[in-house]
Amino acid sequence: GKSWYVAAINGEGKPKELTVSLPMLSGKKIGIIKDGEGQDSAYADEIVGKDGLVKLKLGLNGGSVLFTL
Repeated sequence: GKSWYVAAINGEGKPKELTVSLPMLSGKKIGIIKDGEGQDSAYADEIVGKDGLVKLKLGLNGGSVLFTL
């Protein structure tokens, strides 16, 4: 489809970084919302690279939601 929503949750007691492969979003504009202990809640727009990889920084007991714009 044209609309995508991807969620990531970090239930660990420490921050975590992930690289997620989303080839169906390559070259598309996405929005990212994140929160978690030790970081401010934030929103950002990003263009997914041609490789379809998205890097996520998940705060302590936090998460992120990605969605197509």
